[in-house]
Formats: sequence, structure tokens, C-alpha cells
Amino acid sequence: MRNLRLTILCALFFSAITAVASAQTGYDNYNTASSYLNAGKYNEAIEYYKMALVKIPELELKAKTFNQLSYCHRSLKQYDLAIKTAQLGLKIPSKYKSALYYNLGQAYQGKEL
Repeated sequence: MRNLRLTILCALFFSAITAVASAQTGYDNYNTASSYLNAGKYNEAIEYYKMALVKIPELELKAKTFNQLSYCHRSLKQYDLAIKTAQLGLKIPSKYKSALYYNLGQAYQGKEL
């Protein structure tokens, strides 16, 4: 009986944690990702930027997110992913085109080295 109660409590606890994590908005995900990026934790930043892309409705912020993703991939020397991500961002009309082109060029340059 005690094991059953413990199992039920654990299940409730983990479902509550999952609910909180999924309740994060795209902006929360973006801000978390940016914190990881600033700390040099690029893999963690990538995961949160990907979650943000799904939830963020504004095209301008989506383009900025693709730019940040491209930077993270480039920093990890994942040049093909950096190129692909920058190209996706360039399909969105935004003021981040020059930053995306910069990341795209840097990724191509890194790939050649």
C-alpha cells in the first residue's frame, strides 16, 4: 500500500512538472535560450530556441530566433546546420537579414577551414 501511494505521488509530481514546462510561452523559451547562449551553453540554447520557434507567432522574432540558432550551431562547428538555419531565417521578411547573411557567410567560411 505504501509503494502504491509513493508511485501515485511520484506520478502526480512528474505530471505537474511536465505541465509547468509545457506552459512556458514562446517568449519564456526564447529568454531561457538567450540566457543559455550568453552563458556559452549552446546545446541547451538550441533546444529552447527550437521550442520557441514553435510557439512564437511574430515573424520578426522568428527571424531573430533563426539567427540565434544559426550562431549556436556555428559556435559548435555544426556548419551545415548553421547554414540551413540561417537560410530558413532569410525566408522571413525581417530586419535581421544582415545578421542572418553574416552568420551564413561565417558558417560557409568555417565549413571550408
